[in-house]
Amino acid sequence: LAATTLNGVQMVLELMIIAFLLILIVESRVKKKDAIVIFIIVVCCLLSLYNNPVSAALLSVKLYLTPVLIFIYFKDRSISFSLLNLVFFLNVLGLFIYVLFNVNIFGFLDGFIANDRILDHGFSGLFLNYHFTADFMAIMMIGYSRKYRLYFLDYIYLFILFVPTALLSYFVQKQFLRITRKRKALNYVNQVYVFILIVFVLFVFNEAILNIFGVYGKKLMSVTIILDQFFNKEFWLEAANLFPNDIVKHYNEHFTYYRGVPVVNEIGYITITMQGGLIIVISIISLVYRDMKYFLLYFLLTMIHYSYFLTPLIIYSCLAINFNFGKDHNIVS
Repeated sequence: LAATTLNGVQMVLELMIIAFLLILIVESRVKKKDAIVIFIIVVCCLLSLYNNPVSAALLSVKLYLTPVLIFIYFKDRSISFSLLNLVFFLNVLGLFIYVLFNVNIFGFLDGFIANDRILDHGFSGLFLNYHFTADFMAIMMIGYSRKYRLYFLDYIYLFILFVPTALLSYFVQKQFLRITRKRKALNYVNQVYVFILIVFVLFVFNEAILNIFGVYGKKLMSVTIILDQFFNKEFWLEAANLFPNDIVKHYNEHFTYYRGVPVVNEIGYITITMQGGLIIVISIISLVYRDMKYFLLYFLLTMIHYSYFLTPLIIYSCLAINFNFGKDHNIVS
């Protein structure tokens, strides 16, 4: 959950989940390298107290420790896909009913949403956040497409949900998987190369893209904000810290209004490094990247904007897809 009205209740529940996962991992004899990553995250988050309030430090613990614990506990276990199937088809059904009848079956949950921009978007899905819903659905559809033909229904869903970064990133990842299957070239280095090429193209045609999307008003304003911030060296210099940065100071210095809408930071890379620091980010990447080969390019691209890569459900879904679809299946659509 993100941007909800649950506040303290949500924080307490999340800390309880962290404690429960820690107990399970200790009982299952945690590996040395996993223990080192956990130790690094805890220490770096405690250092966050030096220049951040307690609530911000707890937020860092939640953001980085929870997905890591999920990964460590489930990575070598058999994972059932039945619950994920249910969540997936509830989101499909929800958008189908919303488009046909303009009825949001998850509307009774709107009272928990604290962000007006999310409410204004319309259909947000079961997760009360359309960006998270798009990431979850894209990851699941990457998994399904390894076994089933989706007949462009996957693209239609993401298009209607209207999260352009998720749609475009999904398209690139899926085409990459199809091409590399034929050439047996599915590896991490090739995906990084493709990402670098796309960033280079964005850099070269930055002004032209800004001019094209600038005429579409508020509906596509994130494109202009993202490109402006992504190629702004001041943002990156602030984010290039080994330890968590002063989040409140960053917010106050960069808070502004764009076409009447409050804006601070729209770049996922800057968010995770600001809140966690490079040491935490590098530690987590070194831990999980080997299990992300079907999704790496998608995550690299979506991190240009908001991304929910480092969340428990997304990490769990990736592991479940690896276990259920990762060995004997190929992209078929």
